Amino acid sequence: MDARTHEIVRIDHLATGGTEDGLAYGTRSKDFLQNCKPAEYVPELLPQGVRTDLKQLNVVQPDGPSFKVTDESLVEWQKWRFRVGFNYREGATLHDIRYDGRSIMYRLSVSEMVRLLLMCF
Repeated sequence: MDARTHEIVRIDHLATGGTEDGLAYGTRSKDFLQNCKPAEYVPELLPQGVRTDLKQLNVVQPDGPSFKVTDESLVEWQKWRFRVGFNYREGATLHDIRYDGRSIMYRLSVSEMVRLLLMCF
């Protein structure tokens, strides 16, 4: 957009990773949604099924955990300190994220990060 005239100068269509997705001029389909894949959260509804290549992961801390949770939501781990929340729309959220006493982030929604990751695969 030209900030002076408020006119649209160019629209860049981002590549979706599908075939003929607009990386070369004139190859993008008029129906750009045909290259998008659904992101399903229920394992039973995944068309390719769940992953079977994962090996067992055991996290063991014989001397006890290296983090502590107080006030039902305050998590302290090494120099990190944050509050964990939950709401019906976004699911898990992190609040008042601090590192070594410095404010890093005010609020973070975990569901948005997961959604972006799922759309990449």
